[in-house]
Amino acid sequence: MALKLQPKNINALHHLGSLMEKLGGDKLPKALEYFNQVINLDPTYAPSYNGRGLVWDKMSKYEEAFKDFTKAMQIDPTNPVFIHNRACCLRNMGRYYSMGI
Repeated sequence: MALKLQPKNINALHHLGSLMEKLGGDKLPKALEYFNQVINLDPTYAPSYNGRGLVWDKMSKYEEAFKDFTKAMQIDPTNPVFIHNRACCLRNMGRYYSMGI
């Protein structure tokens, strides 16, 4: 209903993308559509890069996921969720490295 009233409502589009991502499976392409709409409307909206990264990760498209998590971090470098998701993506890619721990 929100999108019928305001078809370019970034908040509604983002949350629908997040819902589709959580549902997974055949809903993932629809999640990409919603996140892409947000990014086209506002290329500085970091949460949608992160959300799209989660979709790519679920689709095993790790390079695309890594790029989106990196973009989210560039926009908001102190967000721990973006940092965590990029690290998980690197793990999924088999790219491990020591951080001196």
